[in-house]
Amino acid sequence: MHSARFLWCGTAVCAACSSALADRFSQYGPPHNPFVVGQLPSIGAGSFGTAFDALADGRLVAVTGNGVYLERGPLANAYDLVANFDAAAMGGSVDPAFVRVSPSGGTIAVGGGFAKPVAVFPLAALGSPGSPSMLTSTSAGGSTKYFSVPHFDGEWFDDTRLALTAGTYGGDAHVTLLDASGDPTAPLNPTVIDGIDGASSGVAFDAAGRLFTGNGFDNSPGAPGTSDTGTIRAFEPSDWQAALG
Repeated sequence: MHSARFLWCGTAVCAACSSALADRFSQYGPPHNPFVVGQLPSIGAGSFGTAFDALADGRLVAVTGNGVYLERGPLANAYDLVANFDAAAMGGSVDPAFVRVSPSGGTIAVGGGFAKPVAVFPLAALGSPGSPSMLTSTSAGGSTKYFSVPHFDGEWFDDTRLALTAGTYGGDAHVTLLDASGDPTAPLNPTVIDGIDGASSGVAFDAAGRLFTGNGFDNSPGAPGTSDTGTIRAFEPSDWQAALG
């Protein structure tokens, strides 16, 4: 994959920011801005953090421990446990890598973290406050698909395909495109970007279908012809989709 646009981000860029710009986060909220999200659910057992995304109506859906939490209303800053992952299918508690709501808003994907699967389930599978649902695997008659695929970050390309960044320690990173509508026992997850000389990074798409990803940690600092930590590249649809055949 070679026809990419090059951008660069890193500490040098951040250092150039003015103190006024750097202070905007601490000033966010009344009286400067009336919209404040506040705190997420407390970090659950087995997790190092809490991941979240926003539903179409503005409520946040968050994952930590083994649970899925739903905000009571937009900007309510209060959450209810509405679902639990199938611990057997997930392999224990989740240390969430990402939470992503599909473009239509009807499906949620959760990266379970290192050596854990990616769970994909319909929004309708969530229970209600005081009556959380169990996100049972489709193999056991439930509605949640547990895909055993490597992942660091993820982003929906459309309502059925999910881009995932992944890699091996000390080796190259890559981007795959998971068919979330497919069979989780035989995942269709082809590589669309490879040869990232470093650790996995984020992934995103723009409205034109360009795929953006980066080098999270350079494996070969100073080596000619390789990317550096913080390098971001944008791949045209005609380029990255060529790998799909």
